[in-house]
Amino acid sequence: MTATTSPPSAAPANNTNDLMLWQHLALAHIDQGILVIDPQQRVRYFNAQVCTLLDLPPALLASQLTIQELTQWQSERGDFGPQNAALEASLHDY
Repeated sequence: MTATTSPPSAAPANNTNDLMLWQHLALAHIDQGILVIDPQQRVRYFNAQVCTLLDLPPALLASQLTIQELTQWQSERGDFGPQNAALEASLHDY
């Protein structure tokens, strides 16, 4: 196995662009699902594996919804089971 320190290109590339390219490639090809949430609680990055693992439509995550909106969507779909329904019912009493 060989390793290179910079992506192949016909012209010299900007170091920042090289780093961003490598980060994107690594995140896109890693086996784990990755979901990046910004300080405003919005989805800013995700890879295909997170969509597969959580059975989420890529368009949903691409809309940059908040983590609260994502959790609500999953809850309405029934991802959290009957215990979640009981918890939500008890919260409505407050």
